[in-house]
Amino acid sequence: MKQILFLLFVLFILSGCKKDDTDTPPQIEGIVGKWQLTETEITENGRTVWQEAGVYDKPYYFSIRFDGVLLDDKDLPMCCSPQSLTVNGFLFAIEPKASVPINPLCAAVSCAQCPNWEIEQTGDQMIITTCGISLRSKYVRK
Repeated sequence: MKQILFLLFVLFILSGCKKDDTDTPPQIEGIVGKWQLTETEITENGRTVWQEAGVYDKPYYFSIRFDGVLLDDKDLPMCCSPQSLTVNGFLFAIEPKASVPINPLCAAVSCAQCPNWEIEQTGDQMIITTCGISLRSKYVRK
């Protein structure tokens, strides 16, 4: 009788467990990870060209979490990040599935909101276009 009660108790406990929702949606599977800025697109003498990125003489990194949340190089949420990403033509709404820490730097930032970033990703390279205009940046996976 004790074994049956124990078994029922274990089944009751296990049925109450909730599966962690850390599965990466297929729309963003290819972009999850750490990325380094390598080039930015500029207009020079009427031509659009790629220029090597030299942000403060050190590399600029950011990460895309399993749920699409954008994190800076200190794993804090990026200030002024978009609400959605269009990855290779597929729209993905960013909805945090795990806790997101507070970035204290964001309190001092006034954002010109850009609701969607367009991302062209091939292998370990991606190009991000922000705000639907020609502000493009090239990144490589780290």
